[in-house]
Amino acid sequence: MPKDGFKSYALNEKLYDFWKNEYENNKENLKISGISSFSSYITSLLTESMNKTPPNSNDSLMSMIYLKDDLLGIQDNIQNCVIDLLIKNGKITCLVDNKDDCVHVGFAYSIPIVNKLLNKKN
Repeated sequence: MPKDGFKSYALNEKLYDFWKNEYENNKENLKISGISSFSSYITSLLTESMNKTPPNSNDSLMSMIYLKDDLLGIQDNIQNCVIDLLIKNGKITCLVDNKDDCVHVGFAYSIPIVNKLLNKKN
């Protein structure tokens, strides 16, 4: 159980592994920034994401938040959440819907930098 004032969150195993690896690889630099645990790292990522693209701050339904290696983050302003997608073997898979044909994947294909990445890998 989390402490008072905190909530727990279930994270998809692939996402957990990806971000845990990022944390471990950057642990020393993160400590300099005051980030001393994996949970504070995840909190900082979410805070940064929300500061970059506050929910419903514009009229767009979705916007790209980050593209790191094979992981793409999209702000879904309808569901008011960040959606992670995996780009692998020339395909995009939504890690929330566990599909390769949902609206998030469709939006991802419309992002020029994503298409450039897909074409480079093919």
